[in-house]
Amino acid sequence: MAYKFAEIDEIGPLAVVEFKNLPWNVLCAAAVEELTEIYHLLEEKKSVEIIAITGMLNSFCAGADLKEIWELMETSDDQKSREAVETFNHLIDLIAGSSKITIAGIQGICLGGGLELALAHKFRLAKNAEFGFPEIGKGLMPGMGGTQRLPRLIEAREAALMIYGGGERTYKDEQALKMGLVDEIASGDFFKKNLSEFAKKIYHKDIKQRPTVAYDPETPSVIERVKKELHLSLAQKSPHAIRAIDRTFCEGVKMPLEDGLKLERALFLELVKTEEARKAIGKFLKIEITPKKTATAPSATEAHFDPVIIATPFDVASEFCEREIAPKIRELLTAHSTPPAPQKIVSSGEDFRDEYDAWHEVVRKFCEEKIWPKIPQMEKERRILPEIISGMVNIGMFGCCFPKEYGGEGLGKETYVICMEELGKCFGSMPTFYGSSVGLALTTIDHAGNHDQKLRYLAPAIAGKRIGAFALSEEGAGADPAAMHTHARLEENTWILNGAKRFVSTGELADYLVTFAQTDSFGGNKTIVALIVEKNTPGVTRTRLHTDKVGLWASDTADFTFENVRVPIENQLGEVGDGFKIAMRTLNPGRIGLGAANLGMLKIVRKLSLENAQKRIVSGKPLINSELYMQFIANISRDIYLTECAVYDAIRRLDRGQDVRELAAIIKYAVPNMLIKNVEDAFRFFGGDPFSDITHLMAIAYRDKAIQDIYEGPKEINLFLIFKEIIKRFVNGMLR
Repeated sequence: MAYKFAEIDEIGPLAVVEFKNLPWNVLCAAAVEELTEIYHLLEEKKSVEIIAITGMLNSFCAGADLKEIWELMETSDDQKSREAVETFNHLIDLIAGSSKITIAGIQGICLGGGLELALAHKFRLAKNAEFGFPEIGKGLMPGMGGTQRLPRLIEAREAALMIYGGGERTYKDEQALKMGLVDEIASGDFFKKNLSEFAKKIYHKDIKQRPTVAYDPETPSVIERVKKELHLSLAQKSPHAIRAIDRTFCEGVKMPLEDGLKLERALFLELVKTEEARKAIGKFLKIEITPKKTATAPSATEAHFDPVIIATPFDVASEFCEREIAPKIRELLTAHSTPPAPQKIVSSGEDFRDEYDAWHEVVRKFCEEKIWPKIPQMEKERRILPEIISGMVNIGMFGCCFPKEYGGEGLGKETYVICMEELGKCFGSMPTFYGSSVGLALTTIDHAGNHDQKLRYLAPAIAGKRIGAFALSEEGAGADPAAMHTHARLEENTWILNGAKRFVSTGELADYLVTFAQTDSFGGNKTIVALIVEKNTPGVTRTRLHTDKVGLWASDTADFTFENVRVPIENQLGEVGDGFKIAMRTLNPGRIGLGAANLGMLKIVRKLSLENAQKRIVSGKPLINSELYMQFIANISRDIYLTECAVYDAIRRLDRGQDVRELAAIIKYAVPNMLIKNVEDAFRFFGGDPFSDITHLMAIAYRDKAIQDIYEGPKEINLFLIFKEIIKRFVNGMLR
């Protein structure tokens, strides 16, 4: 029998159900009814022992059809809404209760109802997948078992982060495997073959179904901490959804699964009737919202969401204070002519990083007091002074974003970005040194190294005893690492390394290099290995130290050759073939960090320019009163604001575990261009002074701007990366 939305492919005892023709890759009601029929058929078929479902091309399922949900909302027909929810849940219950082995083969997007569909299966295989529950941002909650099956599969905290986090909290393959959301990650180009091999392992009991996670009595406290971490409160745009999820977590998960599912479905049906959800979904679908006739008073549905019924005590108190007490206080203040308390004004994004203010102040003070006075000396001597490096170690700059286990501070990558911004105010050499050693070398060891490697390399670097450098670029393979010629051959647990690396920042100071080599000349980016190479290993030669660079005079840059260098296998990072992914994963925060350094340079250029404009007289009047100069200040201030917003938004997303490849590429593509343009404009307002004095601070800025558009990927490469990520989202129906 031919089906409209799916195809069935039987491979021995395995039946693979593959989606096709799903509109916008979402589950419409007709597709659900067809899938229900298919699963009934396969459940009855004795020759089928394993049922697997997989998606179209590189996408599993983006969830339920919001257009259909919108149409149900507009009818205000409770019976139709109930029938629709029952139709979807009948399929989910059928899969969850199957007597067969059931597998969800997940490629690409797996969100909302798509994830609930996957959770109903006994096993999950992933490849390039992305998991999440975006419902809360639409004024809704999972309604097909998500709030009940997920906390029974993974720990309460991880489940809460995913569900409360909404579309901004998504997880990739490795994170999903680590938390227990999937059973295995597939590799290779033929996913059906992967699915067949995975099914074989299950069939032969090489892989067993994960046990149910027991209810944790601390779950309510865990949820409150998660909401605080995500900055969620009832004051936000989805208070009803937050309350409903609170109840399913705090009450539903304690119940038998069947009762918990009934509670979730009942609450979902109530949410569908709220004006809150209607507005959120209408906005998402770009439908002009007209208030319903009954909107002048709270609807029965919204009244049903009384905080006393399903909110936490904290929420009840907060809402009561805002509703009953705050207006009276404001009335009293007005009566006594008491002026309102001054509000904190956010200007150019200066004040929106409150979580890290204390750290930012420490770094800012160190840079101003210890580094800034030494800039001319370091530029002249072409080196970063040892006492500067020691000071950076002492205040924790080398360990701020690394685990406490290895001597770090255990904070997020945002602390690294703060350091890069403040070092950027000291021009290009300082962030280049810090970025190459901490942002590239140490970050690579942190995310790709094992415990022993971190003890040998990460911990001593945090303590200031050793310095690492990152060696990726080669002659003819700078922008395209997959074309590298450096080769590694494995002989009896030792890698034999031959080749050369160019433009290694901090190459002179470094004690070891994190480098990359090809293991198969025809393998492209699939056969690269990452290695830690001690600089004093026989066969390692620093061939040239670049002392006559256009800029970055205080930061050393070197070339290296490797001639039959023996690297113990204990110094291999990750698996053979992981090298390219390891390098790319490192470059994402690295590019954001460079954006932060450019932000710091923009800020110091603006400051220097204003100081100059106050004193400089042009045509008989101060330069600062010139209309042309005003335009420059407006332009650079605009670029500072946009850069600051982009950089800190991207790094916070990274700290939340989100994929930031596209954002990192956008920052690296756009921000250096802003810097170059503004430095050139500022330079002209100084007249001939910086041109005739190489130690002039604006002369340093002018020299150091040149490289910003080149290292860690020129704009042409980042343009391509942006295009690739946009097209990927477009093809998967995720581009809004």
